[in-house]
Amino acid sequence: MINIITNTNIAFYSAYRPIFMELSDSSGDTAYLRGELQTRTGLGGTWASTDILINAYQNGTNTPNPGDYTFNLMSYCRPFISKGVCPINSGYINFLKGDMESAYFRLKVWAVKYSSTTTGLLYDDMSDVVTSQGFAVTATICNEDDSLNPFNGYENMGAFVVGTNNLGSVSTQAPLTNMPIPPWSSPLHTINVEDYPCDSYYQPVSLPSSDTFAVYIAVYGINGVNTGHAVTLPNILEELVRIPLHPKTLEAWYLLHTGTALNKIIDANGDLIADRIAIIAGRVTGSGMGGSFIPWRHRDEITNNYMWDWRYINYSDEPSNGKCHEQRTKFVFKNMRGGYDWFNAYGTHTKSVKIGGNKFDSLTQPGDRGSHSRKKLWTTREDSFSVISQPLTTEYAEWLQELVSSPQVWVQDEMKYNQSSSKSQPLPFLRPVIIDDGDFEIHNTEDNVSYIEFKYKYSNAITTQKG
Repeated sequence: MINIITNTNIAFYSAYRPIFMELSDSSGDTAYLRGELQTRTGLGGTWASTDILINAYQNGTNTPNPGDYTFNLMSYCRPFISKGVCPINSGYINFLKGDMESAYFRLKVWAVKYSSTTTGLLYDDMSDVVTSQGFAVTATICNEDDSLNPFNGYENMGAFVVGTNNLGSVSTQAPLTNMPIPPWSSPLHTINVEDYPCDSYYQPVSLPSSDTFAVYIAVYGINGVNTGHAVTLPNILEELVRIPLHPKTLEAWYLLHTGTALNKIIDANGDLIADRIAIIAGRVTGSGMGGSFIPWRHRDEITNNYMWDWRYINYSDEPSNGKCHEQRTKFVFKNMRGGYDWFNAYGTHTKSVKIGGNKFDSLTQPGDRGSHSRKKLWTTREDSFSVISQPLTTEYAEWLQELVSSPQVWVQDEMKYNQSSSKSQPLPFLRPVIIDDGDFEIHNTEDNVSYIEFKYKYSNAITTQKG
């Protein structure tokens, strides 16, 4: 008989840390256990096979539980998440949830046994099948210097889950980003109203049915009028929630969940009427908004007290966000926590073009001066870019190390020959790029100011014509 010893009892797991399920089998004729990885699909939560079968053999005598069977599901779950498509789709699905950056699994297990009649023959015994609890997996990377639960462990992502991750309550909770928490006047976290609408926070949520997920938005209008607004998502029990931050999508998201137009960030004409926002998420315990609000919190390094983790975003409708005589380059990248961050670079941005190909010689007709006798059979072209940022604090320079080490990076560009009749301005889109391998430079000055320099190329090669 198969018994589950260690179930998948954590709501959210990291795809980069082991996901163990341990079982015992009291049968004497079991060769090994076999598991079928299943994933939950569709709005109805239907379970479907991934067609992945995993074998688990008895643990050795030197292991903590000799004789039991242990599955490690980490590497099998990883291909189903973090496909790098959420920012690409945001222009078409403004309310896209975080589901594309997480997946929900369970493991169905049975024994493979020796035949009692034929030597060496094995068969699948489907008379005794056990199924694990469902669990979600995200692309969060947990480092050894992360304290993610009350035991200062880093193997799970408890501190990023609003609600509980079933390993005790945590003192702090945060969205899936390492983006620094800036002072209120910081110009670095700026979103332009004409930017591609992808800027978001991603928040894993696992709540009991008595609690409610809530987001508070403080809007600071350009007319000096400040207002506060709340959005509740009462049906969120176990989900990766995407909180849009772009002014247009945030207005639409508010309307979607409240049924009322906000009209405090964007007016009815589509014009920006907010200077900045402060946003914070958390859970409400008790009945509706009359209960107790438990928000994101972080530990203040100076006072050592827990502070509400407000995130401040500046809005702009000016070209290059009002930077004079400077070119803005906006980068969007998948961060190590499994969300997406962005960075506006206002420093020097240079471009170089490398041409290659093969040449061949051919004969020309006498007197035909315009024909090539030496010509290129084909050519290649690769555009390379070098970026030096504006002055940064050390905190921001360290955060941007995630940008240059991310395998999924986009740069905002403008579409040529815009066919949309509803837009009079250039239509932005996200162009995939690859950060060059090798070292990147961080320049520090005597005033504790840093500059970061790196190079990138287009992910999609530029097609060239034949000769």
